[in-house]
Amino acid sequence: MVTTARTNPATFFAIAVRLVPADVKVSIEQTFGGLSAQDYAILQGIKEALPAANSRSPAEVLAYVRDTLRAASTKLIEPEFIGENA
Repeated sequence: MVTTARTNPATFFAIAVRLVPADVKVSIEQTFGGLSAQDYAILQGIKEALPAANSRSPAEVLAYVRDTLRAASTKLIEPEFIGENA
């Protein structure tokens, strides 16, 4: 079988398919680098909401999101006026 696999892969796979019982089903699950489908959907939503996200690298998109979130949660410090004329 090893020789057949090396010299004629099409024949090898045809034989292998016949050896697998008919009741055995193979399922292929699409994965996104270890992310759940829900996490992937969140990232897709973020990407769709960002300007020119498709022309940026994933690192640039995530840096933009990080910086935007930091800026939004930053406390604005208002100047305090001392005295009447200040």
